[in-house]
Amino acid sequence: LTQKENNENYEIYFKTWNDFHIVLIYNKTSDFSASVNFVIENFEVINFYNIGTALSVDSIDLKFGDVIVPNTIIDMQDNALFLENFTDKNYDLNKFWLVLNWLCLTLDKKIESQEELLDIKNDYACDIFDFESYKIWELLKQKNLSDKYNVVKVIWEDEEYLANAVDILEFFM
Repeated sequence: LTQKENNENYEIYFKTWNDFHIVLIYNKTSDFSASVNFVIENFEVINFYNIGTALSVDSIDLKFGDVIVPNTIIDMQDNALFLENFTDKNYDLNKFWLVLNWLCLTLDKKIESQEELLDIKNDYACDIFDFESYKIWELLKQKNLSDKYNVVKVIWEDEEYLANAVDILEFFM
């Protein structure tokens, strides 16, 4: 991938492959609007994949590196979004420990304590949570691109680099 843009908020890399542009955004902040708008303004969006990390809300046999494709995303104001999955293709889903059709909660703040995490578990019937899925969908909806949105999450335990991130990206490419 070649670096296209780098500033204090995000880095954008891209590669042309079979007449398509594959664009990868690394967001350095919790504000996704600048990077998403850059992609929308500079590339024709055929599919938009939000590939990122999430935490498991419960210990439902999820472990570090498991791949989750949620079909429902909610925010902390109980707004819901229902996604169509792209699983009608002939993928080797077992290779990536892929789990389908789960519910993801997008948080609007960091969790500071175990008690706060327990409150979230009690208040929301979700399987995983992240900090961006619903927010990115709202940005795409403003540009009439919400139907091109896909979410893929990898379970993580801390902020260390995911060892199988390259395999996951190759799977989607």
